[in-house]
Amino acid sequence: MSTQEEQYRAWASACTHLPIFFQPWWLDAVCPGQWAVALAKDEGGKITAVLPFHHTQKWFLPGIDMPILTPYLGPWYDFPVGIKKATRYALEHAALEQMLAQLPRHVFFRQRWHPQLSNALALRWQGFRLDIKYTYCLDLGKGELEKDFTAALRNNIRNAEKQYRVEKSQSAEGFYALNRQSFAAQQIQMPYSEVQFLQLDQQALLHESRSLYRAIHGASGAVEAAIYMVYDQQYAYLLATGRLPSAHSGAVALLIGQAMQDLAAAGIQVFDFEGSSLRGVEGFFRQFGGTLKMGLVVKRMLGR
Repeated sequence: MSTQEEQYRAWASACTHLPIFFQPWWLDAVCPGQWAVALAKDEGGKITAVLPFHHTQKWFLPGIDMPILTPYLGPWYDFPVGIKKATRYALEHAALEQMLAQLPRHVFFRQRWHPQLSNALALRWQGFRLDIKYTYCLDLGKGELEKDFTAALRNNIRNAEKQYRVEKSQSAEGFYALNRQSFAAQQIQMPYSEVQFLQLDQQALLHESRSLYRAIHGASGAVEAAIYMVYDQQYAYLLATGRLPSAHSGAVALLIGQAMQDLAAAGIQVFDFEGSSLRGVEGFFRQFGGTLKMGLVVKRMLGR
């Protein structure tokens, strides 16, 4: 009989609506050998829900936490289309209870769920705490995306266009260097190493699931800003950005605007800015005219 992981790999390869962060190849890249999955099945043995998780240790204690470079995890469902809401909620409760029973011993638990998921009652009933994190999501299928941009953002992009040319790049090493400079300028410790980033990039490139844009100054030829996105069949996610302190304030916005146009042309439906809780960041992302979405952060500590 195949293992849970083998069953999950086979199921994921056939699932067309699974977010990129849930893909086995993604988990192999960001937490190799440190992930597992719980499965819920119906009476016939068909997988109806999955719960991939990253098992780790902190303070020498076993726990479940988010992997690096991974905004979302949590459950994902494969229920029949068109079922009544009451039926779906009941199935979600049952699936979560079935999967929670399969988790290994852990002292702490933390997962940030995808914005499409809103029902964590089964975990609340078992003592988990539910927090909220926000993100902006923009519908790429509505056309004329700039109509929803604020006037200030449009002007900033127009001014940046006079200084930069935009190009797609394959240089993950170059992006990481700029990304690291951005963190250093903010006096924030880099949350992932170059090896970790390049390991993920290699797999994302292999699976044709990433794009990298950079803004090159017309006079100096220097790369002054860059963005790194990953995507599945439905969603694109702004995973990381980089910008020199001396760059024009509209350089990143220029890149995002171009990326949105290309993604929409490729049939991607939603652009997720992936995080908007910091006031300064929220103010920038809000200017693009997206919809503010709430995502659950599910937590539990031993004895709580």
